[in-house]
Amino acid sequence: MKRLIICAALALAACTPHPTSPGSTPVQQVVDKVVIEGTRGLILAELGYESAATLALDLINAGVIKGETAAKVRDLNATVTDLLVKAKATTDAAQRAALVAQAFDQTFKLQALTMGAGQ
Repeated sequence: MKRLIICAALALAACTPHPTSPGSTPVQQVVDKVVIEGTRGLILAELGYESAATLALDLINAGVIKGETAAKVRDLNATVTDLLVKAKATTDAAQRAALVAQAFDQTFKLQALTMGAGQ
């Protein structure tokens, strides 16, 4: 599905009039946008995860989150860390986008576990 979206964006860019600039074709502009947006997504995923993980760790250390929930938090931390490491390592924009989407999903699960824990 992601490849189909990228192909559609490339086709649309090729058919859309763009101001001409030396060395920059419409297709290259779309590819650059995909790479830039993928990098932006990775940065946002890292920032969101860092915030959620810091809160979760503080709650675990304070004894507010414990037992099975603490184990789930640790598992999610490991999963998100692994996804972000893989996303940073890949040079494939589509793969990076998929990994970032998974990292966001797991971060939201982490946030859900910590919501209301301190109340």
